[in-house]
Amino acid sequence: MTEPRTPCPNQRMGKFLTFCLAAFTGVTFYILVGNWLEFSLLHDAVNGIAVHGNDLDDVQQRSRLELPLLALVGLFCGIVFLFFTGRTLQVAHESGSNGMRYKYGWVVASYFLPIVSWFVPYAAMQESWRATNPACGAHDWHASKGSNLIRLWWVLWLASLFSFSFSGEFLGTLQGSDLGAQYDQAFVHLALSFLYVAVALVSLLMVRAIVM
Repeated sequence: MTEPRTPCPNQRMGKFLTFCLAAFTGVTFYILVGNWLEFSLLHDAVNGIAVHGNDLDDVQQRSRLELPLLALVGLFCGIVFLFFTGRTLQVAHESGSNGMRYKYGWVVASYFLPIVSWFVPYAAMQESWRATNPACGAHDWHASKGSNLIRLWWVLWLASLFSFSFSGEFLGTLQGSDLGAQYDQAFVHLALSFLYVAVALVSLLMVRAIVM
């Protein structure tokens, strides 16, 4: 009978990343509220409902100031997440799991490589999840199941990347200050906000599940 292994997760980094992702989730939700307010005001204006000009200007000005904050917090979380991913793989190797395919440097680099970044980070995260399963042994971890939470995280992550890319091209065709163009832009921003909130929240839940 195989003796279960005890994983040694990096609790300190995991908790710090959890805090960072909680902050990022809060920022994305705050931006979602602002984008919803802007969309609602523009919706009223397009449909002939009187809207105070200063209200719309204030909301749009706040939206412009929120983007640098989102980028800064997101970049910081991304850097910490890369270190956490690498450390999670190290934990899997240190737990005595045999036959692992992925290592720290290759997986971190894969996030920046075209095509490879579409599947290697996901496969490595699933492998480390299965390899550190305390109910499995060093030789039979291959038979353990992957995480549905990691699957959901990866689907949302890819969706956010492709949506951001395509939305940039689409928004480039909506240049102009008329209400119609502003309304379409606000709708795209609102849709992206919902997606970013989902990505942030699922990432938070995934990291908590790995650390625990």
